[in-house]
Amino acid sequence: MLVNREVIVVKPETTYNVDSTPAATDAVLVENLSWNYAGARMIDRKPVRQSLAALKQIFAGTLIEISGDVEIKGPGAAYSASVLPEMDAILRACGFGVTVVTTLGSETAVYAPVSTGHESVTLKYYADGMLFVVTGCRGNASFNLKTGDKAIMSFKLTGHVAAPTDVALITPTYDTTTPP
Repeated sequence: MLVNREVIVVKPETTYNVDSTPAATDAVLVENLSWNYAGARMIDRKPVRQSLAALKQIFAGTLIEISGDVEIKGPGAAYSASVLPEMDAILRACGFGVTVVTTLGSETAVYAPVSTGHESVTLKYYADGMLFVVTGCRGNASFNLKTGDKAIMSFKLTGHVAAPTDVALITPTYDTTTPP
């Protein structure tokens, strides 16, 4: 397995924890990518019964944490409901809502924290022949706006992961905008 042959695609889910099938056009450039399993969830069974023997636990799935950094930049085209920044889906999974505002003929995407209606995303992580599909991702974001450096959004998403499958690496379509 080659280390830097990785692609991440992310797309908001219509229904929580249901695969939204992100495509190559939903690719996000991610730096400092890391992931780890957040542990298997096991459910204890402790009914009242005549035996003192423990009952077998029920496997309730595995969570995974994926973290990384994304450049903060615009989409390179006029904003609209269909043309938003590359990091849009991750921001929405981190508790931000988006509104496209038109002022004097120019459009701007405005992101602000939301208190209700938190969205989730499906994240597909292609790693040189392996595909990890993570659904129901939600998380946190922090921002590094250091003077003289590119602006970075760091994120950590946690979601439900299925067993990895063997697939060919997709050819992603990235936004070519250079960050300010």
